[in-house]
Amino acid sequence: MPVAFFRAGSPRLCAPIAALDVRLGSDSACDIVEPGAAPHHARLRYVKGEWLLAGEDDLRVEVNGAWVPLLTLRPGDVVRLAPGGGSFTFQDRLAGTFVPPGTSLAAAWQTQPAFRDPASGPRAAPGVVVKQGLACRRPEDAERHLQLLARLGGAPHPAVAPLIDGGLHPLGAGVGRWLATAYVPGSDATALVSGEGLQPAQAIAVLARVAGGLAHLHARGVIHRDVAPGNVVLGPDGAVLIDFGQAVLADRALAPSAGVVGTPGYVAPEEVLEGPSAVSCAVDIYGLCAVVYALLVGTPPAAGGHVLDALSRAGSAPVSPRALGIDLPGAVETALLAGLDGDPSARPSARELESIGLAAGVPARLGGRS
Repeated sequence: MPVAFFRAGSPRLCAPIAALDVRLGSDSACDIVEPGAAPHHARLRYVKGEWLLAGEDDLRVEVNGAWVPLLTLRPGDVVRLAPGGGSFTFQDRLAGTFVPPGTSLAAAWQTQPAFRDPASGPRAAPGVVVKQGLACRRPEDAERHLQLLARLGGAPHPAVAPLIDGGLHPLGAGVGRWLATAYVPGSDATALVSGEGLQPAQAIAVLARVAGGLAHLHARGVIHRDVAPGNVVLGPDGAVLIDFGQAVLADRALAPSAGVVGTPGYVAPEEVLEGPSAVSCAVDIYGLCAVVYALLVGTPPAAGGHVLDALSRAGSAPVSPRALGIDLPGAVETALLAGLDGDPSARPSARELESIGLAAGVPARLGGRS
């Protein structure tokens, strides 16, 4: 459920989409970072319809001027993180909304100010990328989008573009989906695939870092579903996965689709052959391994002159990089080719890919071939 924090007496500080666990403080792992606040000073949890704020390790938090060990927050409550650390006003975008039994969260959302055109919100802010999705054809589509936002929120991962805001907006006679992420500086990997590519050690760095980001998403029950060069930005601090426009929930069945979702050459074969019903976290593994393969070889494992050629070749065993003269550690190549296996159950997990990449050693920064 979305939660907004406002600095008391000032414009909005930030508006994260809160998952079940949100940490406040100055530590880099915190969701809401406030200079001067004690790291992990408090924890906010959504339990049985209530937002509970509690101090950790016997610390207390100040709410409306009183220091308390635990309190149920209400809209408008002023929260102080630490003496001298600044204060926030708590706002729940659905606060005060009566949701009758059987009424969806999405339906309640539409009665609130947060049900707005994204162009009037974060689009005008610098450093923000707004992605608008297709119209929700069914009520459950809107519900799933809000659930997706909740899972994408919380503590960010350095290899995943941070979610800033999102929701539903009027779209003709229906409802549209949108979300906003922080802008990630750098260039995506598209040009490198057909250009200078990456040295093996640099490609391994991409593998390990993005795999870590995917492991973070998969642990939250999110499938990115479009891991491709255009959605992997290579910046000074490493690779970052962007664009959640096709992301779905791992534990929610997908509606049948007339087409294939994703970028040809990087779409997992099971999605081509079986459609949305076959989508699992393994499609992200295939996409990441196809990206790394393309960065090494110059073309994805399933390439073709036409989009249908690429889709038809998905799942075919690719030529190994080492057979092409690329000096790739054996363990990495084995994992990479396993990630491209036509059988999704044969692919390693994102966490396993990350571990293999880190064990091989990665460079501190990225760059082209020298």
